[in-house]
Amino acid sequence: MRASLPGAAATRSELTLRYMLLSGVALLIVLLLVAGLGFAAVREGLIEPPRITLSFGGARLIGSTTVMPLCPQLVACMMDRPSPVIRVYSLWLLSQAPDDHAGPTRVTPLLSLPLRDTRR
Repeated sequence: MRASLPGAAATRSELTLRYMLLSGVALLIVLLLVAGLGFAAVREGLIEPPRITLSFGGARLIGSTTVMPLCPQLVACMMDRPSPVIRVYSLWLLSQAPDDHAGPTRVTPLLSLPLRDTRR
């Protein structure tokens, strides 16, 4: 039977810790790259942003794309001629105290991202 050296076990656990730390850092870098590429793809109109409706407790998370006319003046929007539009992806957090369903709802804008229009 072979006796293990006291320093060998510590070295093995230190190596395991280093590998776990390196793996965690690599995973974090990959996740950041994927999130950045996804964000850029949505902004450039390569993929459609997701419609989100999540509820948890007294909070709701809502994400949707809206179309807004770009009117230099109010009169331009009221005319019969078509005005240019911009698509915007918005993410909102609606929160309300869980014990007070009749109270006011707090609306917090989390993201407003102008999207490139690819429908030309």
